[in-house]
Amino acid sequence: MLAIGPQLDGTTYRFVVGTSSWFDLATRRVLPRPDLEALRARLDALEGTGPEDELAWRAQPESSPSPELWFGSAEHPRFAEHHQGLRPSRLAPAVVRREVAQALRARWAFPDA
Repeated sequence: MLAIGPQLDGTTYRFVVGTSSWFDLATRRVLPRPDLEALRARLDALEGTGPEDELAWRAQPESSPSPELWFGSAEHPRFAEHHQGLRPSRLAPAVVRREVAQALRARWAFPDA
């Protein structure tokens, strides 16, 4: 889920990968998770920020049951319902949606399917 929050000075973003993608299910095929670290690096490049900056794109490890990607401060407890570290990004929603979609497509390409 990508939550987009318009603000006066930009837009907040929070991308959450659900826990159902973490478990092997007998009832349906689970799609691979997007590479959140690669997506974070791409968004940082577009934003003009880096991991060492106070505000930047952040990503939790893909191995987490429900990893997240967001723009803001580094502090964010796993599985928190509310995200206190979100800050407005300068990137337009269309840009972020496109980059998230490309990250999903990159992992969901099944040439033999």
